[in-house]
Amino acid sequence: MYEHLGIMEKMDHIPITKTKEYFGEAYNCYSNGNYRAAVVSLWSVMVCDAVYKTEILVSRYNDAWAIKRLKEIEDLQESKSTSSDWELKLFESFYKDKGFIDSAEISNIRYL
Repeated sequence: MYEHLGIMEKMDHIPITKTKEYFGEAYNCYSNGNYRAAVVSLWSVMVCDAVYKTEILVSRYNDAWAIKRLKEIEDLQESKSTSSDWELKLFESFYKDKGFIDSAEISNIRYL
């Protein structure tokens, strides 16, 4: 459905407003030749979007998996406020526990 759209048209289809805004910032970095900043920004966009979607699972569906993940993130942030260990773990859990992403996507996320 979206494969023939350009990046700006695809950006219009991002449903979470904050994610769309953050992605726009990452894309601006890339467009301006700030490639390292674009990669770092893209990672931040992905992490924020994953958290937002996990929060939606809690608020709409009271999903036990999502409740547990958010509690784990909160606990880790309280005990190790500078640790980012939870970020990749959240994506790994999306892959292994929920099947939200496939093996190619988790490979790309690990690489990023």
